[in-house]
Amino acid sequence: GGPCPGRPGAGRSDTVLSIGKIRLSGERYYLAAVADGVDEYYRGVGEAPGRWIGDAAVLLGLDGEVAPEDLGSIWSGRDPRTGEPLGRFIGREIAGFDLTFRAPKSVSLLFALGDTRMTAEVRDAHEVAVDAALGYVEREAARSRIGRNGVQQIEVNGIVAAAYRHRT
Repeated sequence: GGPCPGRPGAGRSDTVLSIGKIRLSGERYYLAAVADGVDEYYRGVGEAPGRWIGDAAVLLGLDGEVAPEDLGSIWSGRDPRTGEPLGRFIGREIAGFDLTFRAPKSVSLLFALGDTRMTAEVRDAHEVAVDAALGYVEREAARSRIGRNGVQQIEVNGIVAAAYRHRT
């Protein structure tokens, strides 16, 4: 993905990963700017459609292209198919996290200056790398909290992620 204005590391070519919080009050920006922009992509001006990834996405039956209403349900803590709550969310302020992966400048140049075959290979390699990184996060860092003040960490059944490839 591309830089997001106002975030640490935004616009810096040496930052490979930046992480931002998606607050419940700001999720509409993401839905309008990215998820709802799919129609523009097919006209040749917007971002590519998102794709569902993560073990919990599979458990929820989310596969293929991301529909904005399904992403909105996930951020609201509800199963997109049934509307049922996906857990208890007491005092929740964060809808999710925005992980923006940037290829190093040398890789971006290969993409920008390469022929059609090179561009496709660079794009595909970047998506494989993003999937591997999110797989690592899913295995090693994805946890939930329980108990008084949420001090006890527990393992979860994976993550739900909507991956978008930004043209920038």
